[in-house]
Amino acid sequence: MIKFNIFVVYEGRTVDITVQKQEVDGTLLEIVQVAGGPEGGTSVDRAFNAFLESVLGKHVIEAFKKSYVEDYLIFTREFEFKKRSSGHPETKKIRIRIPLQFEKVVEKTCGIKISKALEISEHKELVTYNDKTKKMNFEPSKFKDFFKEAVDGTIRHIDGVLSKQECSDLRDIIIVGGFSESEVLKNALKEAFGLYNLRMPSEPGLAVLAGAVYHGHLPSVVSVRLLECIIKCMFCIATSFQSM
Repeated sequence: MIKFNIFVVYEGRTVDITVQKQEVDGTLLEIVQVAGGPEGGTSVDRAFNAFLESVLGKHVIEAFKKSYVEDYLIFTREFEFKKRSSGHPETKKIRIRIPLQFEKVVEKTCGIKISKALEISEHKELVTYNDKTKKMNFEPSKFKDFFKEAVDGTIRHIDGVLSKQECSDLRDIIIVGGFSESEVLKNALKEAFGLYNLRMPSEPGLAVLAGAVYHGHLPSVVSVRLLECIIKCMFCIATSFQSM
């Protein structure tokens, strides 16, 4: 039986989507021109940064990045972890730890505490700050807003591919890349494409890298390709999967 798969590949700044057909000899044939855009995981980072700038000012964020590089990197890693792990339907609050130096930069530059800045902002009903625990607390609805560009863009691109005549018999959607681990993203895709089999390798973040190595050693695994960079996800064909 000839098998069709749609691959959704997240690589930092972008999401790339294509469809492959597995030939009788086991090689792969790309049958749909790659689609996608700048709706990868970094689009969530941009939305979060825009939120911080709207509350505290762009100059504050830039001052923190410039003066406390190590603390800024710790802060971004904290957000990256929350970006991937938060989003369960039963989650009541998403809490992000704020570095002490960031708090000090805000008070020195703005003459106001983070908690007060949030209280007088348009986000006061959805975001609070605890001065004791040094954590910014988000209502789930507000936190999901950061994913709007990524979620809407991904769904739009997949819909565009599925609307093609050659994809009428397609049933499996395979998702790879680090950002594919996001609970918010997975929940949105389940809701939008519940009639399809949504599948993900056990280590989606490594699948892209492993696929690049795999294709480097066995370039003949792809008989015809429309875009070389998308081949990196082909390792997933031989990888264990789990349903989303």
